[in-house]
Amino acid sequence: VIPDRLRHRWQCIIGASVDKLPEILAENDKIDIFSHDSDHTYETMHFELTTAWEGLREGGVIICDNIDMTIAFDDFCKKVGREALRLPAPDANSSSRIRFAVLRK
Repeated sequence: VIPDRLRHRWQCIIGASVDKLPEILAENDKIDIFSHDSDHTYETMHFELTTAWEGLREGGVIICDNIDMTIAFDDFCKKVGREALRLPAPDANSSSRIRFAVLRK
């Protein structure tokens, strides 16, 4: 999936985000983008969003999938006082269901 010309900039890290995300962010400068599409429990979503937000530069974005599975994303938006761009699911069977969101810092 990763083109050969970009492999030197890519690393596969296997493990729970609770364990890995804080250390990854601590080892790097501020990030420009974070995409949540992992465990969709309230606890994991809220942890990832909160942790990523701290490492996100001003103007950076969080992309979040499956925001309809828990209220974690809504709670997080309230916590940081930001409105998200919410997008419907792309499949025809659920086009009215809001499932994706983009939040800018």
